[in-house]
Amino acid sequence: MNTSRKKHSARSRSRVQPSLRGALLSAEARLRAKADATKQSNLCSGMDCFAGARNDDLNGVPHHLPLPRIAQIAPIQGLVAGDFDGDGNADIIAVQNSYSPIPSVGRFDGGLGQMLRGDGRGGFVAVPAAKSGLVVPGDAKALAMIDLDGDGWPDFIATRNNGTTLAFRNSRIAGRNSLCIRLRGAAGNPSGVGARISVELAGGLRQAAEVHAGSGYFSQSAAACFFGYPDSSPPLRVHVRWPSGSTTVHEVTGRPASLVLQATA
Repeated sequence: MNTSRKKHSARSRSRVQPSLRGALLSAEARLRAKADATKQSNLCSGMDCFAGARNDDLNGVPHHLPLPRIAQIAPIQGLVAGDFDGDGNADIIAVQNSYSPIPSVGRFDGGLGQMLRGDGRGGFVAVPAAKSGLVVPGDAKALAMIDLDGDGWPDFIATRNNGTTLAFRNSRIAGRNSLCIRLRGAAGNPSGVGARISVELAGGLRQAAEVHAGSGYFSQSAAACFFGYPDSSPPLRVHVRWPSGSTTVHEVTGRPASLVLQATA
């Protein structure tokens, strides 16, 4: 038997089967396109999938910015946003790493968790772990926000695959405050999921947050909203737009750590 007749190259086979030639060329074209995309992505700084939005122009058009490089050292699995230091600006806390990526890539284990302090204009600055106290090594997954000790400040719980669950207590900062607001909704929606809470401060600013369910990797934060403010600008009133579409206004006296607001009938 002459085996040389069976040793056809892919190109020679494509002469016999035109449809096969088209498939081979399509595969080659896909590989070239993928290589070109990889080259182009290497020219970009930061990871566009993790970006803040800065409203710089007068028309309010958002400009997307990459998060700090240290926040991109490993994949982010759990993330919560809110004012965690009482300065009136939204911050981000995230936990990282992944021990189960594809074999050709290997696992990601360089992250220790991140606190990103917001500047009030859409930008974020990484806070060193030695200062924030947030250290979550290992294969971190879920991150939930809850007031563990009832002081009105948001605390955090992080879970890790094959590791212990970690809890972080957020301590009060001198000259700053935090207000925790919970809703008591109508039957069928006792937590008021979908409601929009807006807090009007004495300094003229207004902060807003929405009550939501589900907040990350198989996790759910408490159905509460947290609002930070300085001593010089306490909250005056709270506006609630309920899921039904109705609105209520609640006056605030003093500086309570928490409020529970009831839906109207």
